[in-house]
Amino acid sequence: MNGPAPVTEAVAAFFRIKITAGCEGADALESALALLEQARPGSAPEPSRLPALRYWEEALTIADESAPASLMAALRQAAPGFHWRQNPNYLTTLDQDYLSGYAFTEFVGEVAPLAHEGLRIGLLLIGPDRHYPEHNHPAEEIYLPLTPASWWRAGEDWRDLDGGHVIHHAPWRVHATKTGGGPLLALYAWLGEVARNAELTVA
Repeated sequence: MNGPAPVTEAVAAFFRIKITAGCEGADALESALALLEQARPGSAPEPSRLPALRYWEEALTIADESAPASLMAALRQAAPGFHWRQNPNYLTTLDQDYLSGYAFTEFVGEVAPLAHEGLRIGLLLIGPDRHYPEHNHPAEEIYLPLTPASWWRAGEDWRDLDGGHVIHHAPWRVHATKTGGGPLLALYAWLGEVARNAELTVA
């Protein structure tokens, strides 16, 4: 990985495409871009892998159908340097089947090549046929799924969305995700109180 710039630049360009299209949460994406401009080199972690990475190539192939080629090329180039990890709040609450198909990596954050106290930007990978249960967090969140999945947030019905949609979660709004026959690969941005990780809201 030749530093964070190529992949973060590709992600920022993707954000701009969605903002120009008038996507859900466009204001939050604009704020994320402004914060990204202020990010500085952080404590770049060593590359690492998790069992969920067995779905990586399949997820990339599916994402090629809806995501910009420039973004996909940047992700592929940067992937060998990604530090994959899991939310520590989930390690004793979610079963091993789910955990074996779940991982995330961050480009901006506390454990990432770039740092900003009010911003996290990363990539979530969840394997097929898994339910990411109801959870919430104090940060405002924007998801940019690159592959199809089902999405739910409090007060609404489940929505089956293809890659390319944008999903906005206000702070503390409870939400959940389900994958079908293929893995989920989704970019995300957190703004605001980003130091506190998500917590499940169901037993």
